[in-house]
Amino acid sequence: MAYEKTFDLLDLAIWMQSTRGGISLSDIMNRFQVSRRTAERMRDMILSRFPQVVEEIGENNSKRWYIPQGTLKDFIQFSADDNFFKFKC
Repeated sequence: MAYEKTFDLLDLAIWMQSTRGGISLSDIMNRFQVSRRTAERMRDMILSRFPQVVEEIGENNSKRWYIPQGTLKDFIQFSADDNFFKFKC
């Protein structure tokens, strides 16, 4: 798929906002099945586009990042008119 990397970055941003404890590089590596360097690039892309990202030190002194709630509210919008489940018979 031509836009798979874009979808992965969008998924990462949504995931980073939806988690309370933040996301580590290991989490990114496991979820997206990528190398550490690719996980770092994905994180860096999110950091460059969303300056609101918060960095915290988690368990075992690992760094974790999250996007504060409400940051993506104007970035991703849904309306009642959106039809996600259209079936053709």
